[in-house]
Amino acid sequence: MKKDDDESFLVLVLQDALERLNMLFQRLAIFICLALRLASGFPFPTHIPRSRQVSTTRRHSSTRTQEGLAEEASRIRDGATLLVNGRAVNSEKIRELATTEDFVATGGNVPLVLASVSTALTGQVDNISYMLCAIVTVATGLAHWRMYETTERDWRAPRLGEARTTYQFSAIYLVAFGWLLARVNPLFPTNLEVLDIAMATVLTIIVVYGFLYPVFAKAFFQSEASKAKRNPVLPVLEPSSEDFQNETQLLLTGQVVINILAGLFIPFTWVLVNRGTEWWLRVTELHENQAAFLGVSILTAIIGDDIGNLLLRLRDKEVITSWPADVFAGLVLNFTLLLLPELCFNVFYNSGVSETGFYFE
Repeated sequence: MKKDDDESFLVLVLQDALERLNMLFQRLAIFICLALRLASGFPFPTHIPRSRQVSTTRRHSSTRTQEGLAEEASRIRDGATLLVNGRAVNSEKIRELATTEDFVATGGNVPLVLASVSTALTGQVDNISYMLCAIVTVATGLAHWRMYETTERDWRAPRLGEARTTYQFSAIYLVAFGWLLARVNPLFPTNLEVLDIAMATVLTIIVVYGFLYPVFAKAFFQSEASKAKRNPVLPVLEPSSEDFQNETQLLLTGQVVINILAGLFIPFTWVLVNRGTEWWLRVTELHENQAAFLGVSILTAIIGDDIGNLLLRLRDKEVITSWPADVFAGLVLNFTLLLLPELCFNVFYNSGVSETGFYFE
């Protein structure tokens, strides 16, 4: 009986938090909607049409790529409208997130965001806090692996275009970046440095794979050529609706973007592995804000992956009822939790940072 009461209390807490978050999204969405409206040159609809007809003039004046980008932008505007109207969240489904892995994966973002904001505002790194963040990141990776094990594969979409394989990718990604966050910390145990080459290899492979495979999948997803050739990398998939294919394309695009950014850490990782801790300590002495800059940057890569998987989880469990709304929420969160700390840090503390010259010091 007590267990049931505890679960009911947790569900109520989650529902309240979700409602508050939805209210925040609505307020932020109003401002972003106005910007999108001005940029697009036409008003938002009061309802979401089931299909969108592309005008003849537009078809003749735009390339296929431009039309694809316009359609994705249009769906994002639709998501903003749904959030403004408060029709994008089903709080009754929140019960399905009352699992250990969901609590770990969601709560794990709190210390990461706090450390990122603190560093962006003060320009200082608290080594104990950052080591805690590294441990939390690895724990979140394990929680994502559990999600991978308990989620069925959706054979309508290629790998990284559906929930199960995305959780699997994220689990490895987070363990690799958790290691990197710990490795640049002076508190990192020296007897674990024997794992440097192995972990650097894992980080490199997962990031390169996370970029190349979605690029390939976007090009051949559900294409007649790939079906006819029965490509072993992108197997024949089950039939799906046009809306589902559009959602998959958005998810694959997100994977490409986040791994382009993550790829910026590959050169640093291998230089660190080859030149050792002494080199990195010398760099931080020469450039007073270098450690803080790298710390915020790694946290950005980690939080970006966490946010993407959290929103995918909400959509997979139908807590968020619209994919465009899910994407728009991702844009709001990424701007608020990722771009703003980076911008603040670069405005106030950029003078004590070396962009590329530190590689040769």
